[in-house]
Amino acid sequence: MKHYLRFSGRSGRIEFLTTWIGSFAVSSLLTQIVFFIEAFSRQEPKGLWRATVVLITGVPAVALDFLVMWVFYTAIVRRMHDIGLSGWLLLMVIGLVVWLGVAGMLLPDMIVTFFGFLALVLLPGNIGKNAFGERPPLFNGFMEVKQQEEGRNPNDKRIDFKL
Repeated sequence: MKHYLRFSGRSGRIEFLTTWIGSFAVSSLLTQIVFFIEAFSRQEPKGLWRATVVLITGVPAVALDFLVMWVFYTAIVRRMHDIGLSGWLLLMVIGLVVWLGVAGMLLPDMIVTFFGFLALVLLPGNIGKNAFGERPPLFNGFMEVKQQEEGRNPNDKRIDFKL
């Protein structure tokens, strides 16, 4: 879990996609829970009861949602590192998306977000070591284990397509 909270290192496409799917699912679930509790609290008398319900459920849900966002943004930065880009570029992209959204240009906002996500999913990472570290361990670990099982040298770069 410590890996998912830090910005350093590299993440492959599979790790990025699974982090995105998990973040989306948890965030959606938290949003539904907050909406359900908010709707339920409207049925009860107003005043202190409603404020208590919102505080007890809303504050932890928002805190968990920020944690989910943190994990997702660290995955984006590590994926950018795998492609060979600096994670600071993400701040410029977020600034552009926020600026477009505030300016009321929602279609360009969605286009920038969509193509940025698509680039992170489709672009292959740098082969071997780059400025941000070694290739993500999911790829290296799988290939090394498979080659050792076959009695081959782990430095042999041939790829077999059988599993």
